[in-house]
Amino acid sequence: MHRKDIYDVKRELAKAGFTLTSLATTAGFSESLCRVSMREPCLSGERLIIETTGFNPHDIWPDRYASNGVRIIGRNKSSTKSPHHIRKNTPEFLPIGQTRRYKRSGDM
Repeated sequence: MHRKDIYDVKRELAKAGFTLTSLATTAGFSESLCRVSMREPCLSGERLIIETTGFNPHDIWPDRYASNGVRIIGRNKSSTKSPHHIRKNTPEFLPIGQTRRYKRSGDM
């Protein structure tokens, strides 16, 4: 089978009477869940789309699913995050023997 793009997914959802937004809200999720799932890993949104369209997940997201439909582990966004979000001044990242100094409200 050929790779499905967002237009194939939207077309199949329309046949079932849904849009990406209405599918998410009908299932009780936020309205952006399925839209976000199309561009970045989001398991609950992916499952909704797969169950509603009947497509093989590998045809929609070949980088997230193997050809047999099994999710590829370790390809999610959180596993590839760079450590830029880590605060450098937390006690775990201070050099050994160095402590953070706090100013008290009365100290000047």
